[in-house]
Amino acid sequence: FMSMAADLDLTGSVKYLSNLQATIFQRNPVMPMAIHAANNPSKIATLMLQSGETLTYGELNARSIQLARLFTDAGLVEGDVVALFMENNIRYHEIYWAVVRSGMYLCAVNKYLTAEEAAYIVNDSGAKALVTSVGVADAAGAMLTHLLDCPVRLVTDGPLDGYIPFEDEVAKHSSEPLDAEPLGDFMELLLGHDWP
Repeated sequence: FMSMAADLDLTGSVKYLSNLQATIFQRNPVMPMAIHAANNPSKIATLMLQSGETLTYGELNARSIQLARLFTDAGLVEGDVVALFMENNIRYHEIYWAVVRSGMYLCAVNKYLTAEEAAYIVNDSGAKALVTSVGVADAAGAMLTHLLDCPVRLVTDGPLDGYIPFEDEVAKHSSEPLDAEPLGDFMELLLGHDWP
């Protein structure tokens, strides 16, 4: 199966799906997360199997709005990039939806990279914000010396030098619906031959 998958050219399919997503959103400009949260506020959206920690759609919607407000209050604008460098974490979906509902792009950075490799991707993406966790504290701390221009740096699940505590900062912002929610997306970053 893997060799068959490697031979497939999905470029057209990915473009079609992105266009389809944009068309659906244009017809109904209310963020899909907001609709689902309004209809199913207490339904579980995210479940971490090992810890049993859960996040409902209502909580996910509210927290993603708070984080979206944090990003815009910090000066990020539509089209900016937010890098995400963490292990599987309950905050992942909050970050994704905050970025998407702000018209920004999410650049997911593989948690297995070295500090230098991860910083290369953050720098190359042009990220204006980086969200990480104490689960990858060694690499996240070491990458700070390699970051060129990423003024907003947040850490979940505890303190880390050089980063602002995510939970404390998010809690300072309103969860009232945003005036506008332009559609953002994932950023796919392909590494070339000049990998450090």
